Amino acid sequence: MHSMSGSAPEGALAKRRRESTAREINRCAQTLADERGLDGFTMEDLAEAVGVSRRTLFNYVPSKIDAVLGSDLPSEPESEPFTTFRLGGPSGHLVSDIREVGASVLRLNEHDSEEVARLRRLLRSDPRLAKAVHDRLEKVVKLLAEAIVEREGSDFEPFAARVLAHVTLCIFGMSVDEFIADSSVSAADHYLRVFDTAVDLFG
Repeated sequence: MHSMSGSAPEGALAKRRRESTAREINRCAQTLADERGLDGFTMEDLAEAVGVSRRTLFNYVPSKIDAVLGSDLPSEPESEPFTTFRLGGPSGHLVSDIREVGASVLRLNEHDSEEVARLRRLLRSDPRLAKAVHDRLEKVVKLLAEAIVEREGSDFEPFAARVLAHVTLCIFGMSVDEFIADSSVSAADHYLRVFDTAVDLFG
């Protein structure tokens, strides 16, 4: 019984440590890329900056691009907000729920404006990073479109779901730009403002 009761806290601690290391790898990789360019440092340089072995580094990321961009998607596909949305929540109204889940995802993935601005600089300076992000965003659009059809039922037009997913992604992008310009307001609140303005204009 003692070993079972202790396993959950130990597992949670290990998860936090892994998340902390992943964040540090991402931070150091972005800093090195910002200072030297993507080709200006090696994985050995990154491992030294993070304070881990090369072997440990490769257990987290397979390449410098992955290290700079971080986790494969902005939020885990089965995170609580996305799962609630997929199941028809939180309100049962599609547009309102996209509004809410978008804000919730941004709250779960908060970054300061300097970090976001740095990533923007990196994407503009290296087409390889820009392409990798484009490929990841295509995955996000596909996931969101599939979730919309799943929750709304097979009668919902897949093309309409893709349009809605792409529009939502555009709102995300503008929200990030607004956050860089004015970090006194959270990215989630910028998202809500952009979303509501778009709804009012198209409504």
